[in-house]
Amino acid sequence: MGPTGRAPREARRLLTGTTAGRVFEQLGYVDFYLLTTLAALPGILLFAWLVRSGLVDAAIAEEDVRAAAGGAAGADAQSA
Repeated sequence: MGPTGRAPREARRLLTGTTAGRVFEQLGYVDFYLLTTLAALPGILLFAWLVRSGLVDAAIAEEDVRAAAGGAAGADAQSA
């Protein structure tokens, strides 16, 4: 990615970071994390529904988790 892609990425990070910081300061630690957990629930539920409906292959997800847990060595051992 060239230099033109860097500025928008940094601007998004600055915008979301400052917004989250302000919300955190206003709500406090516990309420902020409860809010972010509630905000994430629709995505988690959608992913669970996609897995149950067969739109996401569970075997692929399990293999990705195993590969991430074992690192590159785990992936090499499985392919050998």
